[in-house]
Amino acid sequence: MLDALKSLLTKPTLRLDAPLDGVAGFTGAGHFRYALSPAGSADYETELKGIAGLRCELFAEGEFVATLACHDGKVAAKFNSRLGDPAIRLDAGDVIEIRQNGVAILTGELHTPKLR
Repeated sequence: MLDALKSLLTKPTLRLDAPLDGVAGFTGAGHFRYALSPAGSADYETELKGIAGLRCELFAEGEFVATLACHDGKVAAKFNSRLGDPAIRLDAGDVIEIRQNGVAILTGELHTPKLR
């Protein structure tokens, strides 16, 4: 059991992000950031602009994650599995989509952020 605890302490937090670009003629844009702690909790957030309508949906790897409220064409949403939000598990290369009426309007692929 001590070895299992040691492995948790040495395992770094997984951090990924995805720039989101418009598809199929949609001109919005945004960003999705994701972090998975060694203990298994997930934090993720998205910021979008140029979104028409009152809501859109966040999908990860084709699976519905959440409905997002749009205000004046913008979305800013944060999620934390420790607070009851879905504890999604993502990896580099996974696809994030923003959809409206079942159609992808923004999409991007997760990657490890570059060091500044």
